[in-house]
Amino acid sequence: ELPGKIAFTSSRSQGYGKIDFDNLNLEKGAYFGPFHGYANTKLMNVIIAQELGRILQNENITTYSLHPGIILTNISNAKGVFMEFVVKIATKIIGISTEQGAINTLYPVLSPENKETGKYYHEGIEKEPNEIANDQEVVKKLWDISEKMLKDHNNCDLSRHVIILTGATDGFGKDMARILAGFNPKKLILPARNKEKGNNLLEYIKSSNGHANNVEIWEMDLADLQSVKNFANKFINEIGELHILFNNAGIMINNQVIKTKDNLELQFQVNHLAPFLLTLLLLDTIKKSVSAELPGKIAFTSSGAQRKGIIDFDNLNLEKGAYLRPLQGYSNTKLMNVIVAKELSHIVQNENITTYSLHPGVIQSNIGHMNSGISNFFLGLFVKMYEITSEQGATNTLYPVLSPDNKETGKYYHEGIEREPNKIVDDQELNNFC
Repeated sequence: ELPGKIAFTSSRSQGYGKIDFDNLNLEKGAYFGPFHGYANTKLMNVIIAQELGRILQNENITTYSLHPGIILTNISNAKGVFMEFVVKIATKIIGISTEQGAINTLYPVLSPENKETGKYYHEGIEKEPNEIANDQEVVKKLWDISEKMLKDHNNCDLSRHVIILTGATDGFGKDMARILAGFNPKKLILPARNKEKGNNLLEYIKSSNGHANNVEIWEMDLADLQSVKNFANKFINEIGELHILFNNAGIMINNQVIKTKDNLELQFQVNHLAPFLLTLLLLDTIKKSVSAELPGKIAFTSSGAQRKGIIDFDNLNLEKGAYLRPLQGYSNTKLMNVIVAKELSHIVQNENITTYSLHPGVIQSNIGHMNSGISNFFLGLFVKMYEITSEQGATNTLYPVLSPDNKETGKYYHEGIEREPNKIVDDQELNNFC
């Protein structure tokens, strides 16, 4: 007498969607073609609605997937003048009103005459969806993978873990902090260069998920080695246990040499030397804190730019001046992150500690705020073409480290997927520099 209904708003774009199980979560990066990722997710809506209809066929529940029509809304975040123009023109030519879109979506679900389940509706009319929706092997695999991803996410209990995350005040680091705080850590320490940045971060976490009871903001400046030492000493004396260290902070400087108060090149110090120092200072604390049941983890946020990196021992600190090639110095420091993570894995291989280096993806952030000029303009264009969201970057960085299924150590991950890094990483003679 009172049946249930479950509806998924899909899109006509599902017709050219595909299911790439190696890139469901954009592990290989964003698609080059416009709206391919969107089309894929809309096809997933159709598949799930259809499979759910089968599962619930004897439960007095019907399911639907629906394309409401083309409507001018703010659903698209199309970047650039050209894409915005294309979207607006297409909507003007074949678009319908929001009211008509609402009716097209509601009618198949609320109509008392419609007894069908698991069907796809195009502007209120039942249509055949993408043929992939009828591939039972694909349907089952998508359902199983989706369930597993949610299980892994929901089962991430960090209530026994003390965590340090650097670089949390800006960019995707803020979302890393937010996500980690939501996993109920025993304690989450977030270093900040100053109190204002730290307070802003804490308010962001509180307003986003409210899980900030075990979050503390401590002062530390990676551009000041004494500040790093002070932070480590305070942590050892006041906390005394550590299970996960995320060396996430970084800076991108192009074609210039900026010195710190330690008379070191800023990028070399912030990206490599300071996190290296922090790790060494806290390593004994990690060793004492972990066990086979509660392993330790040390992660370094690297970059895809590490592939272009070199190790020039005569110019580690830019003693010979800035590189002419754009972002060469940055690439070098990101390669150092990969090398240190791998070498550290050998050093702690019998200590119940695993290490990681990770490229989160191309993300809009202020990591290169000190740059200007033509190279910075082209970098901005590159980011707009390939960027992923801050939350996706955070997920790509956290997943390999927190996944209970990942037992590897010393590996490099590109957007959440293990990849072979720069071949220099395998040069054992070079690795000894750390």
